[in-house]
Amino acid sequence: MISHFYRALDTPAPLARRVGTRLLIENMPFAFLPDAESLMNAVDGYGDDSIRVIYDVANANFNGEAPTDGLRRVRERLSLVHFSDTTRLSYKHDPLGCGDVPLTGIASTRKEIRCTELPMLEVISHSPDADIADSCRLLQQAGFGSNP
Repeated sequence: MISHFYRALDTPAPLARRVGTRLLIENMPFAFLPDAESLMNAVDGYGDDSIRVIYDVANANFNGEAPTDGLRRVRERLSLVHFSDTTRLSYKHDPLGCGDVPLTGIASTRKEIRCTELPMLEVISHSPDADIADSCRLLQQAGFGSNP
C-alpha cells in the first residue's frame, strides 16, 4: 500500500509545490494509515516536507488513539485539526457532546505543540445552527478560548 500511496503522491506533490497549494493527509480509521504513527511514518518516508497533516480527533478516538498522543506525534507536520464527536462503537461526525471523544487536555496539548491554526468543526447535523453553537461552547469550556 505504501508504494501505491507514494506513486499517487508523485503527480500532485510537485504540482502543489509549484502553485503554492498544500497537500494535507488525514488520519482515517478505515484507511491503511489509521493512526498518527502510521500516518507520520508514511508521510515522512515519502520525503517531501511540504506534505502536511490534518489530525481528526474523532477519527483518532474511533480508532482507539488518545488525541493528545496523536497530536504530539504529528506536531511537525500538523496544519489542521478537525473536531467532531463519535463513539468507539459507531463511526460518526456528530456535534461535540454527542459521543465519547475526550476534549480534556487537547487545548493544552495544542498549546504545548505550538499549534496556532484555528480548529475546524466537521459535523453532520440536522440542526447545524444550534449544534455548531453548542460545539463551540464545549470547545470554549475545554480551554480553546473565546474564538475556537
